[in-house]
This record gives sequence, structure tokens and C-alpha cells, in this order.
Amino acid sequence: MDVTLCLSGGAARGAFHLGVLQAADDLHITIRAISGSSIGAAVGAAYAAGVTPKKQLEHFKSHDFKRSIRFNYFKNSLFRIDADAAIYDALLPKTTFEELDIALYITAVDLNSGTLQTLQSGSLKTAVMASTALTPLFQPIAYREMLLVDGGFLDNFPLHPLQRYQLPTVGVNTMPVTPKQPRGIWKISKRALFLLSQSAVLEKIDRCHCYITSAQLSRYRLFSLQDLDALFELGYRCGHEELSLFIASVTMHQEPE
Repeated sequence: MDVTLCLSGGAARGAFHLGVLQAADDLHITIRAISGSSIGAAVGAAYAAGVTPKKQLEHFKSHDFKRSIRFNYFKNSLFRIDADAAIYDALLPKTTFEELDIALYITAVDLNSGTLQTLQSGSLKTAVMASTALTPLFQPIAYREMLLVDGGFLDNFPLHPLQRYQLPTVGVNTMPVTPKQPRGIWKISKRALFLLSQSAVLEKIDRCHCYITSAQLSRYRLFSLQDLDALFELGYRCGHEELSLFIASVTMHQEPE
């Protein structure tokens, strides 16, 4: 079965995406196009470049990956990423969009114009670094007369580039809205901002032919690398279940009466 795939942002929860991708591989689902924002862009780019989900998980867990992120002493950001580190060549063995066998769309926000940008040509590493530049943690990326930051600021679930394909769309969201009762001004404000950022996502869910998420994702911290294995397993279980149901549904409707 051929599908297109939308991957949300969600920082370390991106390991959930990897589990879903592994389930898709095991079920012999062919992904023809990927659209991603933030960590969804990074995971999608590596997958499109031929790096398997399990190999990606291994790279993200490695000491080399952790060492590539360093404190930046408040020089335009709290941290800086050593984009020249060998670990990023391992994650992105292909250097341009044009080399990929899977169509890829990466979203980022241009601070200069205030617009959402969909990157689909040129340097793969630059596009990924731009889409994951969550300011003020990481500094913006200057590229093609733009100043780019994390695509999740304006679209954390970039479904629109996939609408050109006459294929089923699978959406994977690592930032689901789950019931909560926040108390205190900080938690209430944080909850309100989160709901604002997710309002656009909720409108797109019905456009997915298969939507994969889990309420259990809220248990995992966004900026901790300690739970990557658990997130991978959760993504695999949820992905295998939902994709199997989707395949069965499609097969049933294709059977002659």
C-alpha cells in the first residue's frame, strides 16, 4: 500500500515517529511523500535519506548526538548545535532534497516576513536545522535571505503539502490534546498557549485517512532523551494497531461484492 505521511513536531517525542515508521516498514507500507515540522522534519528527512527507524534511534541515543548540542553562553540562543559533527552525516547521508527517493517537504518560519515556508529543494541539512531551530533554545538559521526558525511555531502538523497527492494520508501527532486541570498562573498560561498552538492541528485530523497518536505521550518530557526506547515502543504499538486497522478497512472496501 502506498501512502503519504505527515509528522508533527514534538522534540524528544520524535522517537514515537520512529516506532510508527518501523511499524509501517513491517507492514510493507510504502511511503511516497513525507511532510514534517521540527523533529518530524528531522525524522522524515533521515528516513527519506535511507536511514532506518532503528538506526535513527541508535543515533539519537548516542553520546555523539548528545555531545553535538552545547551550551551557547546566551549568544543568540541557550544552546548551539555543531552541524558539522559526524553524527549528522550519519543521520543525513544524502545532502540535498534532489537526491531523495521519497518526496520531502520541510516547514520552517521566516522571522523576516512572518510567513510559513515549505522547503523542498537544496540543502537537506540546512532545512532540517531550520525547522528544528526552536528559539530561544537554538539560534535561527540564515538561508536564502530568510531567517528561519522552528516550523512548529506556525504549523506543527504540516498536512498541506500532501494534498497534491492522490494517496491516503497517514498523520502522526506527538502533541495530542488530553484532558488536564491546570492550577496556578504558570500552568494555566502554559495550557492556554498549548491549546492555541494545537487549534490548527485539531482542524486537520479529519483530513487524515489514518491518524496515529496516544494520550500516553503526555507522560514524556519534551526535552529529555531518557525515554527514547519507551517512546519508540509506544509508537510501534500504536502505529501497528492503527495501520493494521487501516489496511483492513481499505482491503474490505476494495473487495468485489
